[in-house]
Amino acid sequence: MPHHTVLEGLGWTESTRAAYGSGLLVYHVFCDSRDIPEIECAPASSATISSFISALAGSYSGQTIQGYIYSIHTWHTLNSLPWSLHEDQINTMLKGAAR
Repeated sequence: MPHHTVLEGLGWTESTRAAYGSGLLVYHVFCDSRDIPEIECAPASSATISSFISALAGSYSGQTIQGYIYSIHTWHTLNSLPWSLHEDQINTMLKGAAR
């Protein structure tokens, strides 16, 4: 089943799906531009996510970065990939990026 069909089934609006798509695109461009091996991008390590957040800080709002992280997390869930980051780790990284 295509992921957009799954997302529709979860009740996510077109705008949410578009925002999540944008977050994934930015993440994949980040990984590709830094020659990060695919195995480190998916499943994402805390070091990769921390680097991603740091790279976006100052160029994107904290809310946008948070949305991007949620999109990466959701993508992991839909693809049955482990998500090793804990909510407190993510919140700490996002607070640092918002400063």
